[in-house]
Amino acid sequence: MKACIIQPPYSRDVSHSDEYFEYKINMLNKCDDSIDIIDASGLILSAKVLTRLCYGAMFAFCSNLINAPKLPATTLTEGCYMGMFYNCTSLSQIAIPEGVKRIGWRAFNNCDGLTNLTIPNSVTSIGDYAFLSCTGLTSITIPASVTEIGMAAFQDCTSLKSVTISESVTEIGCEAFKGCRLLDNIVVAEGNPKYDSREGCNAIIETATNTLIAGCKATVIPESVTVIGRAAFSNYPRLNSIIIPEGVTEIKKNAFEGCISLESITIPESVTEIASTAFSGCTSLECVTFLSRTKIREEVHSWLGKEVFLANSSLKTINVMSNCVDYYKDRLPEELHNKIVELESEK
Repeated sequence: MKACIIQPPYSRDVSHSDEYFEYKINMLNKCDDSIDIIDASGLILSAKVLTRLCYGAMFAFCSNLINAPKLPATTLTEGCYMGMFYNCTSLSQIAIPEGVKRIGWRAFNNCDGLTNLTIPNSVTSIGDYAFLSCTGLTSITIPASVTEIGMAAFQDCTSLKSVTISESVTEIGCEAFKGCRLLDNIVVAEGNPKYDSREGCNAIIETATNTLIAGCKATVIPESVTVIGRAAFSNYPRLNSIIIPEGVTEIKKNAFEGCISLESITIPESVTEIASTAFSGCTSLECVTFLSRTKIREEVHSWLGKEVFLANSSLKTINVMSNCVDYYKDRLPEELHNKIVELESEK
């Protein structure tokens, strides 16, 4: 009889031996209620057993699990626990029952086969890395009950095309939508007290700080934005152009990292700080124009500031204002010095 492997994330014990299966089955059978193991594509578990076992990565690495067992809400009073379906790469269907409050850390991480998912209105929190690398997900609607979206919660969901953030979400973790390369529709509901997508900009903006924290290929950066946040456009290979408006003062770390189709960029005069690796890995970037003495931030280690254009093999020209050549030579790697061109002063 085949059985699903029940083990925690990152465990190096991936033995498929009969002894291993027997150990796992015997462990489960110590509970009073019976467990019915159907086959490698599904399990039927009693509510009592689920109550005892759902606190860990119960189905982690069940790579043949296609249809998740029905999980009574009474067994998940706090939520889908950390790593519960971690690396269930064949999982295509799951019904999260009404009553579940939290989707935990890495709960569905690497569930490649999951194409759509309904998050019930009882869920209030989506944990860190909860849907990381769910490459089959095409859209997600965050229900009005959710107040928190964790760090990298939807990172590298490479088929995700649209995201709707409800008015109740008041916390979005760093890099929540990083690497969602097909994303072209981002909407924040009107009335959200912390975030907005003003002027139909197709981005998530932290209202109080005017920081753009998540964008996409279709983003038009509003003139009211002052900061482009960490990894806001990171790993968007379809992004071939973007206008950074006058008024932006800071571009944070990894903001445009890995935008491999980006060919040119103009840094407006208002920008005073660019963090390290802000444009690293933009392998098609040929021309950068600085319209002021933009500071390239020297962080804890002085060399970090020199990695703003790390691994940009196509870079041909760095245009700078008159009398600024030495300024940039002091801050950029020596191999870029011959690419620095002084723009003619306006007469």
